[in-house]
Amino acid sequence: MAGAAFLAALAIALLVMPVFGYRVYVVTGDSMKESLGRGALILTQAVPVSSLKVGDIITFRPPYQTAPVTHRIIAVTKGSDGRPVFQTKGDHNEHADPWPFTLNQSTQAKYVAHVPYLGYLFGFLAIRAVRGVLIAVFGLLLLFAVFSTLWRKAERPLPVSGESPPARSESERSRKPLRPLGASDDGNP
Repeated sequence: MAGAAFLAALAIALLVMPVFGYRVYVVTGDSMKESLGRGALILTQAVPVSSLKVGDIITFRPPYQTAPVTHRIIAVTKGSDGRPVFQTKGDHNEHADPWPFTLNQSTQAKYVAHVPYLGYLFGFLAIRAVRGVLIAVFGLLLLFAVFSTLWRKAERPLPVSGESPPARSESERSRKPLRPLGASDDGNP
């Protein structure tokens, strides 16, 4: 039960975090090995681009690439248009990234924290078949819980002919019997 509560809280947190500018990413490479090992789940927060400085770790899409990269800013210069131009490098890489770049949006994902190896779980959950199996298992557990409750209620002993029925609890005695819709208290429709 505690595991289900944890997973529910985690799912809610992941749904709510983007509203407050937070996102999670999974580290899939070794370029930041000294700081962020492969399989780490990193938490980022959207910050103004103007606040970024040398030493900050950011998650961005390099020019002409589709997958995001998480690297450290090693230099910030001014471009000809006055906008900041960033140079990044993975902590484990020998050389800086070959792409100085500018950021076109007003905010940027900046590293806040990480949890080692938790990204492997997220990677596993990204597989459609795994999600399907987990949903099916959850559904079966829910059905089992409902039917086991009904089964327990059905196991109450029934009175044998000639015996008085088992004593009812106070809450059962205080309930009014159901009557047809539109029927009055005196029994007349």
